[in-house]
Amino acid sequence: MKIAILGLPLSGKTTLFRALAAGHYSGAGETHLAAVPVPDRRLDAIAEREQPRKKTYASVTFVDVGAMRAGEDTGARLDKLHSLTGDADALLLVVQAFGDLDHAGRSLDVARDLRDLLVEILLTDMAIVERRLDRVAKEHRSKRKGEQDPEYDFLQRLREHLETEQWARQLPMSDEEANFARGYGLLTLRPALVVFNVAEDDLEGQKARAAADLAAALGFPYELICADLELQLSELAEDERAAFVAEYGLQAAARERLISAAYGLLDIVTFFTVNENEARAWTVPRGTTARQAAGKIHSDMEKGFVRAETIAFSEYENVASLHEAHKANKVRLEGKDYVVQDGDILQIRFTH
Repeated sequence: MKIAILGLPLSGKTTLFRALAAGHYSGAGETHLAAVPVPDRRLDAIAEREQPRKKTYASVTFVDVGAMRAGEDTGARLDKLHSLTGDADALLLVVQAFGDLDHAGRSLDVARDLRDLLVEILLTDMAIVERRLDRVAKEHRSKRKGEQDPEYDFLQRLREHLETEQWARQLPMSDEEANFARGYGLLTLRPALVVFNVAEDDLEGQKARAAADLAAALGFPYELICADLELQLSELAEDERAAFVAEYGLQAAARERLISAAYGLLDIVTFFTVNENEARAWTVPRGTTARQAAGKIHSDMEKGFVRAETIAFSEYENVASLHEAHKANKVRLEGKDYVVQDGDILQIRFTH
């Protein structure tokens, strides 16, 4: 899973990125990448019981892109964003909700900054659509009169939709149109979570209250997070971190909260595999079949899929090991159309 972090200048998005990355990041200039392991107590328990040689958590890749500045050269922005966020699954939109002045030296207005960020995102996508429309229009003009041009018609409709300040993902699309849209790398095709970056003395987000109402009205889930505080938290040892979280009355560290929110946003489930070499967590969209899950592990497993030996983690917790689960007939045999559930432990049987 890849999540792109976007924000206006001085929103604190890079501070938040560093807190989320917790030292796992690389990059230079305005761009940073971090592949962050996702701790999972279920995988810990599986590894402890089965004793494989290694344990591999699922991971989330965060990409911190340079700030979105009003009036920025469109071509440069498109090239930068498309190369970095073209394959992002979701967006984190960071909005300043601390201090008295915004990035432009105006009195802080969190709702206005949220609107400004959304406008910049929409303008970016409109530029993508216009660029593509220019190319397709040339081909369209060469077609014979009355000949259908589904991509040209879709781009016209998509442009009109974006002009109403609605995101592309809100536009009803046919399968063919959805394929067109995926190829454009549109930001507004991704689900987004708004992060209001609040001050340490305003963890309840009083300054963000009106903006939070606006986000909710527009259909964006949101979180209140103090990036400065979270960065301090990320630099502590695990035992100190727990005390820190309790002292400030936080539900959990931002990394756990935002990864959990992203899983919910994308409707992601986790399944596990284990053998003598490795215990591993895998993430797939909810609704994934056993055969598709096998393909996530290796394409040969999907092609030669025979069956999946399956046990829910809640069942596995009640036995000493997978060996004992087999002896107690707790392991089910599932076919290719079985829908994988969150927490399933799978052993894929396949032919070479």
